Parts: sequence; structure tokens; C-alpha cells
Amino acid sequence: MDAVKNGCLALILFLTLGHAVAAPEQANPKTAFQLVKDGDAMLAPKARDQILNIRSEPSEHGLVPTTWYILYRDVDTLFDSRELHFHNNRLEGVKKPKRLQQPFQGEEQVIPARWRKVDSDKVLEIVAGVNLVKDINLHSSQMWLQWEQGQAVWKVRLWGEHRSDGKPVELGEVYVSPETGEVMLVDLSSRRLGMSRWKTE
Repeated sequence: MDAVKNGCLALILFLTLGHAVAAPEQANPKTAFQLVKDGDAMLAPKARDQILNIRSEPSEHGLVPTTWYILYRDVDTLFDSRELHFHNNRLEGVKKPKRLQQPFQGEEQVIPARWRKVDSDKVLEIVAGVNLVKDINLHSSQMWLQWEQGQAVWKVRLWGEHRSDGKPVELGEVYVSPETGEVMLVDLSSRRLGMSRWKTE
């Protein structure tokens, strides 16, 4: 009986400590570019920092995403790419995407490090300050760092409370330069924001 009791206490202690260790990571999610550094350490030298695109899942607890996918150019794979999946700061998986259409679309461009100056946390601050949404209770975001019309951009999709009824709704996207932090395009729905017409920036 004592052995069983001691075993249960040990299990409770283990779970408690495990939760205590995990909590800070969940409370302090790493930015996209911090995860790039983590990913670089896991790859062969010639694939490091060769970022093709970065994307997140919609955030679940607040505005900051905690699930990210980083796609690297890796010439040692069949389709020249390797994707790292991070969740709550931890590497969850590595795969070689079967991008069957890519050979017909031409070689993808790596997003140069000199253009990756504005990290995901700063981008969210910029987006939250846009006139159209700065007075709205934002619930969630989803982010992409990708090529758009020949230039690298951060695309941020937002969810928040509708002004008239308070219900959660998808609001649209804001595009931000990863090099300068400039807001490049605001593509938000005035109807979903609960406005009769656009505000100006």
C-alpha cells in the first residue's frame, strides 16, 4: 500500500513539475524569427536561413500565434524544401513537402535576411495600431511571411468583436513590410467592423 501511495505521489509531483516547466513557454511564445534561429540549428549548413516562407495557425489564446511552420529551401530534398513545425516553442515535426506544382512554377526565391528586420511581435503591434482596428477588441490572428507581387510581405489576418453586436468575426487582412514596418495595404471589411464607411489612416 505504501509503495502504491508513494508511486502516486511521485506521479503527481512529476505532472506538477512538467506543467511548471511547460507554462513559461506557453506564456512567452517565441517570435517567428526566434524560431528561425532554432530551426537553423537543426539543419545542414547550406539550408540554414534559406527561408521560403513562414506561416502560423490562427492564435488560440490571445493575439499571438503559438503554432508556426517554417519552410526552408533545401536542395538535398526531392522538392528542394524542408518544413519545420513548431508548437509552444517546441519542434513538433520535420517534413519534406510534396509540392508537386512547384517545378512548373519556377524556382522560388529565398527571402533575404536583410529584408527580415521586423519580427512577428512588432508586426502585431503595428497592425493593432491601425485606425480601423485600434478600438476593437481583437481576439486572434494568423500570420504569413511570403512573396506578394514580387516583394516579401507580412500578411496578418485578424479576428475580433463586431462593433455593433460584439460577436467574434473575421475582420480581414493587413499587409506590413518586413523590412521597414510600413503598413502596405489594409484590406478589412467595413461591414464586419460594424462601420457604415471606411475611416482614413
